[in-house]
Amino acid sequence: MTTPASPVGSQPVTFTLDGAVATPVIQRSSQPASYLITNQDEFNTVWVSTDNSISPGASNAFPIPGLGAIAVTSAQQWWACTSPGVQTDVIILPGGTNWAAAPAQIAEVIAPLAAAIAQQIFAQGVPVVAGAEVIYNL
Repeated sequence: MTTPASPVGSQPVTFTLDGAVATPVIQRSSQPASYLITNQDEFNTVWVSTDNSISPGASNAFPIPGLGAIAVTSAQQWWACTSPGVQTDVIILPGGTNWAAAPAQIAEVIAPLAAAIAQQIFAQGVPVVAGAEVIYNL
């Protein structure tokens, strides 16, 4: 489900992007204000553009990786989409200029990688460095 863009305001707004459907997330304003578009998905990329014919990976689209953000202004209307078949939430933060994922969100992203590394070490063991060898004797 997509939600229409709200006019310039002071409250954060959440949009659920439904696949590659272009969704207006920031309306153009005669008095431009700064906004932060934050991708709340841990893994899926959100694509943003000032062009309503946006599509994932298109040359007119800027990627926001999982848990990433981009600062923009309302001097132009902004559109967003994500990959086909994916639903992703974005939060629009009026006046925002910077955002960082919470440590717990980052831990969720890297936990599967840590588990894979641990399984590989368990299966193959830890390589042993060869013993010291004297090369020069002074």
